[in-house]
Amino acid sequence: MFSHKFSDKVGGKRNQMRDFMGNVRTLMNKGFHPTVIMNGCMRRGLQGSADVSSDGSLGGSISLEKCLILGHEKEGPCNFYPSTKRTLLKKELRTEPGQGRLILGADGMPFVDILRPERNSELLKAYLSTSIGIHSPTWYGVEQHDVAGFFWGFRDSPPLRVEQGMATGLINRPGGLVPVKALYRALNGAEEYFERRGFPLRDLIKLSEETLERAGKALVFDSDVRAFNLTRAGIHGLQDVVMTLGFDMEVELPDPWYPNLWESTKAFGEVTHSEVLVLVIGREYDVDSALSKAESIGIPSFNVGKIKDKGKNVFLKKRKV
Repeated sequence: MFSHKFSDKVGGKRNQMRDFMGNVRTLMNKGFHPTVIMNGCMRRGLQGSADVSSDGSLGGSISLEKCLILGHEKEGPCNFYPSTKRTLLKKELRTEPGQGRLILGADGMPFVDILRPERNSELLKAYLSTSIGIHSPTWYGVEQHDVAGFFWGFRDSPPLRVEQGMATGLINRPGGLVPVKALYRALNGAEEYFERRGFPLRDLIKLSEETLERAGKALVFDSDVRAFNLTRAGIHGLQDVVMTLGFDMEVELPDPWYPNLWESTKAFGEVTHSEVLVLVIGREYDVDSALSKAESIGIPSFNVGKIKDKGKNVFLKKRKV
């Protein structure tokens, strides 16, 4: 269990390390893979979901099925999520004519809270809720297991058809997970490394808590936008977006979270990932509406560019001060 020794001066470094490693073991026993615990489950590729229309012109019920393999390696056609426990998760949903478009997806946690293991259920619920909420559902639900789960919902219309000239927006800054990654490295032996660079453990704990507070909030849109959940892929996922859409895209990236800590954490791996990162595309009014939704729950959001000509290129620009 999480101990508040992490957030005060009692117990010293030895107790902090002991509690940290104890929580790691607890998480592994629940099914979290050690790589996910320490580094997160970040990978290229867009988050996948299936959808089917039931617009009243079809006879009988229609079903969608998703499956997710938990374990050490991918087997068969199901989505894969690394876990210390081998499990096959399945979900089937049916829709009747007139209920609209049904969306169904499966995913696992992109990162883990080690200091407060009991909070991971809340973080998984928020992640799954955002995964369906960005599709502007009229109704949605999630199903949680220990490390992964399913998300589904209904919407009235098919995905927005992207066209040249549409606006693009980015929900959150890149790099939000930097303090979390730095903290876990510090508690796993690199504390002196970060202290020498001006980041004592207490500061890393404080910044990590800010990040994980944002991670516990779910995004649910009610505007007609095409949205892509880039939380797992990071900024690199923009290339997958343009490959999917077939349009060039111009993106003026906002400044990252914690730029000084970003530089110090580069030595340990990828630093562009955030606790939530969503690209939205649509008419300017609708994009602004989606960005306002995110701002209202404390997640900074930015107008970042336009959809350009037909193509498969991302043109990244630094935001002008």
